[in-house]
Amino acid sequence: MSYDQSEALLLVATHCRHAITKLKRGVLGVRAAEEWLLNLEDACRRGLPDIRDSAPGLAQAGAEFGLLPVVPSTKVARAFPRVSSPS
Repeated sequence: MSYDQSEALLLVATHCRHAITKLKRGVLGVRAAEEWLLNLEDACRRGLPDIRDSAPGLAQAGAEFGLLPVVPSTKVARAFPRVSSPS
């Protein structure tokens, strides 16, 4: 099955909104994870490059690309990637 760009972006947005509903509130990194997921569709639309780095590097790049409003503290930066992909 092949998707055009608008359909693919809709799938990303829908998945991210669903993932946000699954985040455990009150857990370290949840606010940053929510910001990340809310901005992921825009990152795809803008064609941002893949980010392959440690969790703090991911947070730094996220802030530089505007996916996170600020660079989170080291503790939050290490936690948010784990809570961004709820199981």
